[in-house]
Amino acid sequence: MVLIPDDQSKTTRIRADLYPKLEDTLVSFLREHVDVYAWKPMGMLSMLRELIEHSLNVSTTTKPIKQKLQRFALDKKEAIREEITWLLATGFIKEVYHPNWLANSVPVRKKNKK
Repeated sequence: MVLIPDDQSKTTRIRADLYPKLEDTLVSFLREHVDVYAWKPMGMLSMLRELIEHSLNVSTTTKPIKQKLQRFALDKKEAIREEITWLLATGFIKEVYHPNWLANSVPVRKKNKK
């Protein structure tokens, strides 16, 4: 769906199975508020961090579990490297150093012993 008919770069996707009335309401809302969206990462640089920054609420009692290393094909590795380099150069992301090892926290379920 193109939000601004004159600008093909400002598009978004919505679910195909929405009820027609809900779809019309959603499209109207998106078009009415099209000026608040950042269409590219550079568009977010001017936004107040207090409005867009988030953090994860991770329980301090959850034990971190190391996930399997993800491997990518060479072309994907290059695309990832280019994107990360660009995001670092624009200041959109920054490298963070932690004194402790970090991982996605996943609750560990204990198996019932029979």
